[in-house]
Amino acid sequence: MAAAEIYRSQDGATECLGVCLLAGKKPLAIFNVYSPPAKQLDPHNIPILPDRCLITGDFNSHSPSWGYRQIDSKGEEVEDWMLTNQLTLLNQPDDPCTYYSRAWRTTSSPDLAIATDDITTREVSSQLGGSDHKPVILNMNEERNTTTQKQTPRWNYKKAKWGMFQQLLDKNCRKLDFKDQNLNQHAELFCQAVLKAAKNSIPRGSRKNYKPGWNSHLQQLHDMLSSAREAMELNPTDENVTAHNRARAEFTREKLQQLRNSWHEKTQSLNMEKDTTKLWQLAHTLNDDVQERNKQS
Repeated sequence: MAAAEIYRSQDGATECLGVCLLAGKKPLAIFNVYSPPAKQLDPHNIPILPDRCLITGDFNSHSPSWGYRQIDSKGEEVEDWMLTNQLTLLNQPDDPCTYYSRAWRTTSSPDLAIATDDITTREVSSQLGGSDHKPVILNMNEERNTTTQKQTPRWNYKKAKWGMFQQLLDKNCRKLDFKDQNLNQHAELFCQAVLKAAKNSIPRGSRKNYKPGWNSHLQQLHDMLSSAREAMELNPTDENVTAHNRARAEFTREKLQQLRNSWHEKTQSLNMEKDTTKLWQLAHTLNDDVQERNKQS
């Protein structure tokens, strides 16, 4: 999907990044906002587009409109800004809380979703890893192309039976007849022979929602962490907080270990002679990215 940066905040009070992407027949502008708790919020600097604009982020503002008991100065700023720009708040006062404060042992809803009109629906999802914020799912209320795009199957070379492949390819090539045909037809016949041998000796397939390093044990720890967080939010006793912290630490430790194992497995399979150029290009890109971030900090 094509996308381009259209806005980046210059002041340090409110962080905001805006991108425009092609979603459907009309462009969609998305702004992500973060307002630190101890700093003033000035949403009027955000260049709201008149049509198909979505603003999300952690506003750290209070208002009964999105679940708080009282309104603060930031909440007044947000409500005034929404009225001025005729924006629609997608949060509902009774939506589940998205943030848990381990310091205060309380839940709150600082994460807002605001749009130029009712173009999306908002849904608070369940625990995601060890984050203090729960993920929020926004679904576009727009007719989409229902044509399903098929995912190209990948060849699993690690499980390939190369001996069988060699035998089948040799057998298929002996059956080829290159008489009275041009070079393009010869190439097509040879490619068909290779593909036929590969289909019978090399497994194919693709996994949906693949997560590197994820396994059944890690999923079990994640489920235990989700249950511990729910118990802590409902009843923040010392016992429940300790159980949550223990489950979170165990999940984080196992996740890092599995990611390291997955990374080692991938890097060990690299061919340093053939992939040298790609590796240097990657290293150069990462170095430039680090330098650019150092300039901005």
